[in-house]
Amino acid sequence: MIGTGFLIGKEELTNFLFDPSKPYAGCRICGEVYQSDLNRLGLMDGIDEWRIKHNKRHPERIHVQFIKSNRIFSPEAAQKLAPLGVVDFASILIDQESAHALGTASRAPNNDVEGS
Repeated sequence: MIGTGFLIGKEELTNFLFDPSKPYAGCRICGEVYQSDLNRLGLMDGIDEWRIKHNKRHPERIHVQFIKSNRIFSPEAAQKLAPLGVVDFASILIDQESAHALGTASRAPNNDVEGS
């Protein structure tokens, strides 16, 4: 996943560098997110390299299992991404496990993203 978006309440978070309005990459399996200082300047530098390296952290069988699930995000990823403002609203209606993950997700980020 590569995206940009917004995060309500970001101004109230101290020492939080993630800027969802700038390019970032995220894992739809585990929810890890990457954004470097260069990405916060609007550049795409390092994103593809991070995605390739990160994808290798998950065994092939997990990738296949995730693809077969037809989910946008795994429930684990949904729970980690929601506090960053990355939400698949459709999954709330069609997937009870994802709906529960989103319902129990933290309302504010617990820590900054990888690359900060």
